Amino acid sequence: MDKFLYDIWLTSSVMGNPEYVTIALEKFNDAQSVYENKEKLPQKISEKLDTFSLNDAKEVIRQCRAKNIEIIDRESEFYPEYLLNSDIAPHILYVLGNKELLRRPLISVTGSRRANFEGRENARKFSQVLSSMGLGVVTGFADGIEEE
Repeated sequence: MDKFLYDIWLTSSVMGNPEYVTIALEKFNDAQSVYENKEKLPQKISEKLDTFSLNDAKEVIRQCRAKNIEIIDRESEFYPEYLLNSDIAPHILYVLGNKELLRRPLISVTGSRRANFEGRENARKFSQVLSSMGLGVVTGFADGIEEE
């Protein structure tokens, strides 16, 4: 079984609510234990956890492998140190490209999910300039601007 199966299940189930991940992990220590005991969590969290299955998580892993996207967690030497000190740091990160760049100063480029051509071009050019200045450019891989 993949090391990140339950982590992907947990983080994908509560997308947009990193506080739920924190609450669940504080109670049960690891994502597999959360999965096995989700009915013991507050109802608003347990209902969210039922929206994403382990099969869905397996599909995410399959897609990541097909696209050469690496998954890292907080225990990875590449997990950005400044994120470790954040109360709402992502439990896992999806990394496309050179994970060594996560050690550089980073900037996130975000924008509309329904971006027009000009917006996409501006995001791409902006990201290229920032990257050429030595910054790592990160994204949440959402539709729209973040795809650029």
